[in-house]
Amino acid sequence: MEKRIVELGEICKFEYGTNLPGRIRVPGAVPVYGSNGVIGTHSTAITSGPTIIIGRKGSIGEIHQSNQPCWPIDTTYFIDESFTDCDLDWLTYQLIHLNLCRLNKASGVPGLNREDAYKLEVILPSIEQQRSIAAYLKAQLTIVEEARIAAKAQLQEIEQLPSRLLAQAFET
Repeated sequence: MEKRIVELGEICKFEYGTNLPGRIRVPGAVPVYGSNGVIGTHSTAITSGPTIIIGRKGSIGEIHQSNQPCWPIDTTYFIDESFTDCDLDWLTYQLIHLNLCRLNKASGVPGLNREDAYKLEVILPSIEQQRSIAAYLKAQLTIVEEARIAAKAQLQEIEQLPSRLLAQAFET
């Protein structure tokens, strides 16, 4: 496996999101992202295509991915194909793994300094290996999510069981 150790700042750039108050948004199909995820829609995008959104203020280090052009607001950083040569799916998983929230240095509102993130070391495989790793992780994490949903449904059934048993015993 061809790989090398590099600093995150060598393989991507965290671009600042742009302010977009709700009062000036034009209804549309473009998702607007804050540090917590989608917070609305707008008629135009500021990214060029699929995008990684990184919480910068508030929910720092939260990682979201948009499969379409979007508008990340000023509480976020973003990475689209303009700011990396890496596979975006692989880079998304890498950023999640790096646990960026641990880099918080703010005493009031949590904040992420991109210069701190840029210094983190990552193992950089070839682009083909990145795609392979991302496809594998996506398949495995889909299985995990399906299992989580099934377990949650089973737990809800179990939690309802006592009241059902009591109802059977005491209702006609």
